[in-house]
Amino acid sequence: MPKGGLRCIKKKQLEVGKPLLSAVCLLWFFIMSAIPPEIRYHPPPTPPPVAITSYAAAGVAKASPTTTSIEAFKLSIAGFIIPFAFVYHPVLLLEGNVVDFIFYFTLALIGIAAVAASMAGFWLAATPVFIRVALFLSGILIILPDWRLWLVGFVLLIPCIWYQVSLSRKSTRVLMVL
Repeated sequence: MPKGGLRCIKKKQLEVGKPLLSAVCLLWFFIMSAIPPEIRYHPPPTPPPVAITSYAAAGVAKASPTTTSIEAFKLSIAGFIIPFAFVYHPVLLLEGNVVDFIFYFTLALIGIAAVAASMAGFWLAATPVFIRVALFLSGILIILPDWRLWLVGFVLLIPCIWYQVSLSRKSTRVLMVL
C-alpha cells in the first residue's frame, strides 16, 4: 500500500474518532510488510521492500529465495485482510459487547480461513481452481459489513465445503506419526 494511502487511512480514522483502529491498522501493515514483496514501482530514492523474512527463511531451508518469497506472499494474503475486518467491524478491537465480538470474530475467522485455503490450494484435499476462486470470493464477502454479502458468501462457501468433504472421503488418508 502506498505511503499516501496509509496517511489517508490514518487521517480518516482519526477524523471519525478511531485512534486505536488507526494505530492497529498501521502497525499491522508495518509488520506484514516484512513478509511479501510488493509489486509496484518505487522511485529511485526509495528502495523496494525485499521480503527480508522470506529471504531469511530461504537461507535456513536452503531453498530458492524467489520461490520462498512467492509462497510466503500467497500464504500471507489472508493476513492483509485482517485490518479491513478491523475497519469494517471495530468490535473486533473489543469496542463493544461480548455477543457482537463473538459474532464478528466468527465471521472474520471463517472469511480469513476461506481466503487462506484458496491461496494455499489445499484444505481437506487438493483444491481445483474454480473452488479456489469461490473460496476467495466467499471469504472476502463474509468479511464485508453487509448481511446480504454474508449471505452470498455463505452460499458460495457451502458448496465448496461440500465438495472438499466429498473429495477428502474419496482420497486415501495417510496418518503421519512424528
